Amino acid sequence: EYANDILEIAKSQTELESKRCFAAISIGLMGDKSNVPALKEIFKNTAFAFDLYRDSALALALLGENKMVLEKMYKDYETGNADIKALAVLVLGKIGDKGTVVFLKNKFEKETNKSNRLIIIASLGYLADPNRVTTLRELTADNNYQIKFLSIDHVRQIP
Repeated sequence: EYANDILEIAKSQTELESKRCFAAISIGLMGDKSNVPALKEIFKNTAFAFDLYRDSALALALLGENKMVLEKMYKDYETGNADIKALAVLVLGKIGDKGTVVFLKNKFEKETNKSNRLIIIASLGYLADPNRVTTLRELTADNNYQIKFLSIDHVRQIP
């Protein structure tokens, strides 16, 4: 009964973005796949509402729409500005699809924006994949202290 109210909050252009974000994640956590079309519409129309972009993508992934979200994140990384790239990488890590490891490793090697490089490391850290060990260990030798400490922290988390 409350699901419709929460969906209306997520769809509302007049609500605060933070409230819409919480509503989108709530919809994803509820697990009702009948909300997928409405979430896709929200996701498609996020424009400059970056947090809603991120959270509607995560909500869609929670509802089993990983393939669509991953394809959109890959595309947005290639065509987006630095903010969109950062959000796309963050979503890729949080979704936890092991197939993104190769993509993230390749992008890390080519990325020149230091902030985005840090986010790529964090996203690799979200992925419980042994393939990330080599990359993260290599990064512990980086001259940038933020990259070095972040990668050391992620290496310590590896089982």
